[in-house]
Order: sequence, then C-alpha cells, then structure tokens
Amino acid sequence: MATNNDDILKPLTEQERTQFHDTYGEMPILTAEFDNDATVNYHAAKCAGAMCMTVWGIVAIPCIPFCIPAMRKGAESRQITLGENSLFFKRDTYCCCGPCMCNCSSVEQQVPLDKLQDLKLSQDFCSKMFDLWNMSMETA
Repeated sequence: MATNNDDILKPLTEQERTQFHDTYGEMPILTAEFDNDATVNYHAAKCAGAMCMTVWGIVAIPCIPFCIPAMRKGAESRQITLGENSLFFKRDTYCCCGPCMCNCSSVEQQVPLDKLQDLKLSQDFCSKMFDLWNMSMETA
C-alpha cells in the first residue's frame, strides 16, 4: 500500500459510489490507494531471486523486463474498498506473454466487518526493502 498515510485512503467520486452500490448493494465509505511502482519492483525482485536458484532460471532472468507490463497491469487492477458493513477486495492477474497479455485470473473477496476477528499486517525481507506491507484477515 502507499506509504504516506494521507495518500492511502480517499473518498470515492459520486459516480464510483453509485457504481459500487449498484454492484454490491452497499454504500462505500473509503477506498485505498496502492504503491504500484513499488509492487512491480517487489514482484520483479522476487521473480529474479527465485530464478537464481536454478541454472535455467539464471539464463531466463533477462526475460523479466518482458513481464513487467503484466505485473504493472495486475498491480493497477487491485482495489480495496471499505463499505458500510464489509471490506471488499478485487484483483486481476495477467500472463506475461509480451504483446499478447491476457487476464489469467480474477479474485473478488468480501469480508463482513461483523465476522472479522483478526487483521494482520506483516513484512518479509523483500517487502521491507520496498516499504510494502502484506495484509491478511481471519473471519469467524
């Protein structure tokens, strides 16, 4: 997520509020902004680190820049919105096939606030380098 607290949460426009209400049947309160550049760099670094573990992976490291547009599009697709009664998360994953990029998967999650038991923020070694946080939720 973005690092400056003033830039993380923002209100939605009237059109975004109406569209969200029509889709989910709930009025949105706030939406969050993500640091897409840091996320892309984080994924590229983790990919390069994983490739360094095999001889064939080391040879393939120069191919990582061709995957960056797909990583960027996936990072930009993330949305998290706090509604009146729920937290909504949406994300798409794209294949890095160069100019033939396609949407591989879509995830939409709704977490009812009254069922939320634990909200955990964590950082691993690589995410600390890019000042990124991972968020996980446990529900009843």
